[in-house]
Amino acid sequence: MSTQHRVDRENAIKILIVEDDGVLASIWQTYLQGNGCKVDVCGSVEDAEVLFHSNSYDLAIIDIFFQHQGRQLEQGGVTLINRVNLDQVMKADEEKIKLIAVTGTPARAQGHYDLLSGINRLVDCILRKPIPLEVLGEKVNRLMSVAAL
Repeated sequence: MSTQHRVDRENAIKILIVEDDGVLASIWQTYLQGNGCKVDVCGSVEDAEVLFHSNSYDLAIIDIFFQHQGRQLEQGGVTLINRVNLDQVMKADEEKIKLIAVTGTPARAQGHYDLLSGINRLVDCILRKPIPLEVLGEKVNRLMSVAAL
């Protein structure tokens, strides 16, 4: 990612990261902010819904599975992705939020492949953790049609 291009832009890309791993979310946030993006982070679907309704974002990075009291909650990110898509039905394409779904669950996990196939049509791309920062930057660039972050 080239920082020169993003820092000089008057209208920075606004990104929401929805990730229950606070350390990982902080790494992504630091990287994207260092490249001129404005980034908000939250660790729950409930907080994300509040932020979506009170702010305007260009792109959201949403973890598919959330942990709650040591248990994996499948409906977390999937539910949020569905809600964001429903909210965008009547918007013009250029007004829609770009969505990146992320997952750390192996593809071979039972039911995971079917779930990913189902949400694939609702998001712009799916990335598997761990995600190299350069790959994250490349996907943001591509989705936002930016020469380089």
